[in-house]
Amino acid sequence: PTAASYAHLWSPLCMSYPSTTQEYLAYKESMADSHEPTRGGRILGCSAAMAGAAVNGYTLCVVSGAVPQITEAFRLSLDEKAAVVSVNVIGAMLGGPLGGAVADSH
Repeated sequence: PTAASYAHLWSPLCMSYPSTTQEYLAYKESMADSHEPTRGGRILGCSAAMAGAAVNGYTLCVVSGAVPQITEAFRLSLDEKAAVVSVNVIGAMLGGPLGGAVADSH
């Protein structure tokens, strides 16, 4: 494959932004048909983000309360306890971009 075959992947990232008023007005007119989120859509998106943050915080609290019992039941070392707590953060790191991709596709 040549670099040209991958152009569709990086071309939106290398867009040049309008530098003059005329270029800006032409750009704005060309974007008039693009989908703009409605007020309700923005509120729904913000609500979903807040709910996700609340669930993540709740999960961290549950894990921190459960670590002593898990440590005792499975005789975990310090590194193993750290891994149990870190799984939540890793899940958030993977779930964020995945959720963003799904949200952008709709």
